[in-house]
Amino acid sequence: SVVSPAAGSWRDTGMAALRYATLTASWLLPMLLADIDPTAAGTALGGMLTDAGGGGVIGMVVLYCCFAALTPPVFLIVAVGAERFVDLVSPAHWERMLGGRGEDLLGLYASYLGGVLLASLALVPGVLLAFLMNPGFGMVAILGASVFLFGLAPGLLARLVGTFVRTDGLILSLPAPAKEAPEADLGDEEDDFEPAGDEASLPPAATGGKPPLLHARERISEIEALFEREPEAALGALETLRDDYAAHPLVMHALCLLYLRADRHDASVAVAEDALPQLLLRGNIRLAADLVAAHIPRLGRLGLRREELLHVARTLTESERLTEAEAVLAHLLEQQPKELSAVKAMIRIAEARLEGGDGVEAARVYRYLLERDADSPLAEFLRRGLDEAERRLAS
Repeated sequence: SVVSPAAGSWRDTGMAALRYATLTASWLLPMLLADIDPTAAGTALGGMLTDAGGGGVIGMVVLYCCFAALTPPVFLIVAVGAERFVDLVSPAHWERMLGGRGEDLLGLYASYLGGVLLASLALVPGVLLAFLMNPGFGMVAILGASVFLFGLAPGLLARLVGTFVRTDGLILSLPAPAKEAPEADLGDEEDDFEPAGDEASLPPAATGGKPPLLHARERISEIEALFEREPEAALGALETLRDDYAAHPLVMHALCLLYLRADRHDASVAVAEDALPQLLLRGNIRLAADLVAAHIPRLGRLGLRREELLHVARTLTESERLTEAEAVLAHLLEQQPKELSAVKAMIRIAEARLEGGDGVEAARVYRYLLERDADSPLAEFLRRGLDEAERRLAS
């Protein structure tokens, strides 16, 4: 694992090890400050197990050490995922690495402890047989088994943590069945446009006393029909709705897209810059995705953050708008070439294309990712994906 190209350079490996050692040492600091003798803790543990008493303080130290023994997987995940030492004390980094992944973490612990326990049980018959033959052979067998387990445990943990950190839940196996994308039913106004209902403009108190816009869908449909005959009159009507009523997602969406159809690109971008933060904040993700997809040539002017671009790309992918999702992710990768979340999202698009029978496009995505970063931690998986796409094209 250490010398594998997927593990990164020797410098990266060394820095990750140093960060892990720093986190591990944090458990020893309180004991050093309290001047507690570890030998006394061991004696107390023996007393507690034999009902001989061990002292309340020492008992707490024993529990403290037991909790510390459970932290290596978590510490290694945080250390490997960090880019700087300051990340070790950053709540945002801990949230990014571990937030919402309790089930994955439980699986990691189960695989790690289960693997070590299974290996230990597999070694027991050989050790017992060696003791039956000769006590000296038995001691040698115990030494050999200990050395084996000492090498197995950190190696197994490193592999599990590597998968946890690099794949963010992505299963590295091919062919991987793509999840069926839900149909984009734009006719359901409550689900698609506004969690609180289509008529839920911001309240007057939050918009300078402006009243809420009622029957927005019908009024905007009429304006869009008018646009086919009198574009300027339709734009003027939408501008009036925007200026006279509380901010409404459908008005912002329609005004931005109609400006674009009228070749007023700067005005459309200005509306999108103002609308996107509100749409994303209020949960109007499909409307936001429409605006981003319409402004792909001008994405740099929208000022979207990493998380927002990833959210939009995921929504476009779920709506089977794969080409637009690719463009958004490609823009993010241009800004942040080492963004693994974008690479994983592109891989899911390639898998969806492959499962849909479009091997040519799937192979193109895999080649693009390999050409832009041949040393990516996911390079081996990308090559397997490309091989699978080419195999299906040849069959």
